Amino acid sequence: MAPFRISEESVIKLKELLKRSPNRLPTQGIRLYISGLSAYGPEWSLMLDNYSQEVDECCEFDDLKIIVERELREAVGGLDVQYEPMADEDGGFLITALDSAVQVLYIGGGC
Repeated sequence: MAPFRISEESVIKLKELLKRSPNRLPTQGIRLYISGLSAYGPEWSLMLDNYSQEVDECCEFDDLKIIVERELREAVGGLDVQYEPMADEDGGFLITALDSAVQVLYIGGGC
């Protein structure tokens, strides 16, 4: 299974965000990581980071590097990144595991 599936619109929006980062190095890319857990599954986040060949997997989409830790990618089977526009804001990104069964593993009980 491919490590990533990413929409063309997501690539465009992520590249726009990178252009706004004045301290970005050409070797850096967008890292996908789990920033927390909720009753609805993992909470994914994005950050600017360096690729480590020893621990990461990296794919390029139109010169945009997408990075994730290899162990995390293996655990979720791959990741899907979709841009979600919003009427009154810039929008956001929906990140989900390509293997839908993975989301079910994180669903917890009530509070």
